[in-house]
Parts: sequence; structure tokens; C-alpha cells
Amino acid sequence: MNAVPFTLRQLEVFLAVAADEHVTRAAERLHLTQSAVSTALQGLESELRGPLFDRVGRQVRLNARGREFRASATGLLERARDIVLDMRSEDGELSGYLRVGASSTIGVYLLPRIIGQFARRYPNVDVELEVGNTEQIERQVADNRLDLAFIEGPAHRDKMLTEPLLADELIVFCSKEHPLAGAGKLGKREARREDWIMREMGSGSREVLDNALKLENVTVQPYLVFGHTEAVKQAVQAGIGIGCLSRLAIATGLDLGLFVTLRANWLDLRRTLWILSRPGAYGGGIRGAFLEHLREHVRPVRTSADS
Repeated sequence: MNAVPFTLRQLEVFLAVAADEHVTRAAERLHLTQSAVSTALQGLESELRGPLFDRVGRQVRLNARGREFRASATGLLERARDIVLDMRSEDGELSGYLRVGASSTIGVYLLPRIIGQFARRYPNVDVELEVGNTEQIERQVADNRLDLAFIEGPAHRDKMLTEPLLADELIVFCSKEHPLAGAGKLGKREARREDWIMREMGSGSREVLDNALKLENVTVQPYLVFGHTEAVKQAVQAGIGIGCLSRLAIATGLDLGLFVTLRANWLDLRRTLWILSRPGAYGGGIRGAFLEHLREHVRPVRTSADS
């Protein structure tokens, strides 16, 4: 039987360097010397018979071979981690940790309840939730910083794997004291002259709204731009302008009478929330258990294949 060509430690070093494309930061994260990191990389590249990084001076950049190898290396480490955790756990009980990322609406208004239920079901599993906008979360998945992610818009990076999670719709809304609240609708003329409170570029909500306005040839200038959904809601509630956010995000405010929906049937604000992962990502263990739990609590999007 041939010897295994590389060690798990070498894979761990490779992935740490690939994440930041920086040897020093990888060494600090792994609590190793730079020399030890460099030696591990050299040994791995020797076994694989070719470089995984392009080196320019003291900088390293993942090359095509490295990018191809990264997905496989990640899967191998995840499998090894699950084997160790299964052997250490009592009665086969699931244990370990899961790094989950989500764009703002999903991370704030959908996942906390589901993660809480998962934690009660699997008390020995620690789930770390990272919340950002869609662009930020997608980048972290590509860099192997997350095991699993959920985003509000289509993936923009090549070779990302997506699976529909949930149908969603954005709602144009205002405060109950706003002049448009009485009519409860928004026409194209009003849309052009109103003060819009918007999310930042890179947000899935912003992308849906921008695309819908563009399709109708309606140009608006944001009055205020915020990097968080709650800031948009607070500004709208204060009567500063009108907003457009997911129904998930403003449902409580609508129920409490803080917001009024502005009908804008000329805008197509429907969208799909997506599960995002890397090609070759390991689907078993904790990750698989979390997805199974998620599907038990969320009604999935119907596709043509389901009809």
C-alpha cells in the first residue's frame, strides 16, 4: 500500500495561507513559526509535484492548481474533523462547531430562531454566525472562512454552488405619519421625488430594488444609505423617507402599526433566498445535520422539477 502523500497538518497550513494569501498571518493563526509554515507548504507542493502558489517577493497568490486543490483539501479536513468528533463523543452524539454566514435579512430575522432550535437539539455543537451583506458573505465562502452560507441575491463569483432556500419579497414602506401613508401606494412619479432610505451597494436588498427600478426606467437618488437593515427601519420610522426591505425584516413593524406598506405593483420585488457553498464542500456531519434541521423549519422554494 502506498503511503499517504501528505498530512492533515499540511492541509491545515495550506488552507490557512490560502485564506489570507499571507504566510505570517497564517503562522500567527496556527501558532506556528513562519519557518514551520513554509516547510509544510514546500513539503505539500513537493508531494503534489507542483506549486500551489505564485510567489512574488514575500507575497503569495493562490494559482490555478491551488484553487482547484483548495476545495478538496477543505473537504478532507472536514471529514477528518467529523471522524475525530464522532470518536470523542459519547453514544455517537453530534459535537463540534459550524461556521455559518448570512446576509443581513437572513442572519437577523430568520436564522437566530433556527440556530437556537438546533442548539437545543444538539447541545454539544457550537454554531458561530457571521452576518454581513451578500457580497461580504460570498467572499468569505470563497476564502474558506465559512462552512455554510445563506444569501439574499444570486451568487456573483464563478463556480459557487447555490440551492434555493426560501421565496421572499421586498416591500416599499413608510412611517404611519408619512404623507403617503394615507393613500398607501407609490407611483412612478412619487418614487422619483421621494427621499429613499437605502441599504449599501453589495446588499442583496439594494440589488433587487435597483434592478426593479432600472427595468421600469425610474431613476431615484438615495437620500441616506445605511449598512444595516435596522438603521434603515429607524430612519423610516422617524419619517425621514421611504424604504424598501424584505417582508421578513419589517413584519413586526407592520404588525405594531409602525410602518405602512406602499403598494407599488409596477415594481417586481420578488426574490429567492439562497443556500451558498463551495464546490466540493463536504456535505456530511454537522453541516449536513444543520441543513436537514433547516429544511424541517423552512418551506423550500418549489422548482420546475417539483411540478
